[in-house]
Amino acid sequence: SLRVLDGMCMEGVVCDMQQNQAAWREWYQSDTPHTAPLPGKFNDFPAWRKLLFLRAVRKDKLTFGMAEVVRTVLGPSFTDAPPFNLDSAYEDSTPFTSIILVLTTGTDPTTMFLEFAEEKGWAERKSMLSLGQDQGHKAQQMIE
Repeated sequence: SLRVLDGMCMEGVVCDMQQNQAAWREWYQSDTPHTAPLPGKFNDFPAWRKLLFLRAVRKDKLTFGMAEVVRTVLGPSFTDAPPFNLDSAYEDSTPFTSIILVLTTGTDPTTMFLEFAEEKGWAERKSMLSLGQDQGHKAQQMIE
């Protein structure tokens, strides 16, 4: 795939990689090649060409590279999630539309939820359950 890129849109990349092995090795071994500048003249290439190159040599970073291209071309509002606002989510909910928090690794909204319940005067009537194996029945009972 490098030879194809060399012939189509990144002319001389293979030769440059052979002549500047240290610079290319440093880029290749970077933890963030999707944001690291490409060595030499190749850093001046458009973001889409850099993404094609990333696809050819570091497929493991392609998703990050695509997000970086979107951030660069369209702006950060297309990639950065707005901060979660529990008050706003509550205002949008009804007794028939629950608020369900789907978490990612490292997030813990427990403190935010407890403070929210306290502010609303619901500290004594709140219910919390972490869903996991065999928790569906307990959740069903809490809803009923």
